[in-house]
Amino acid sequence: MDEKRPSRRKDKDNPYTMIVKDGKFFVMFRNIDNESVTVEVGEDVYALFNTFELEDLALMNEFDRHSEHSELGEQELARRAEIVHITIDDIVAAKMDNEALMH
Repeated sequence: MDEKRPSRRKDKDNPYTMIVKDGKFFVMFRNIDNESVTVEVGEDVYALFNTFELEDLALMNEFDRHSEHSELGEQELARRAEIVHITIDDIVAAKMDNEALMH
């Protein structure tokens, strides 16, 4: 009988699935030939895989809560950076004023 595990979101880079069946612990993954392989592991190794999966989940949740997922346009980036835009006309006028002051 399969024991119930909580259904968790998996990271796209997570290549394995954890299974508990009849008190035995298994890790299932796909090998280089894209064949499904199931390996029996000890409880300590299973616990490590569980820890890795929980850490991945915590990172995904943090990313979802605190990171922006939309593409920012040039106007929004400029507003956030508080960049002062100087036109070519302003640069030329400032250069002419400086030259006039020097002569």
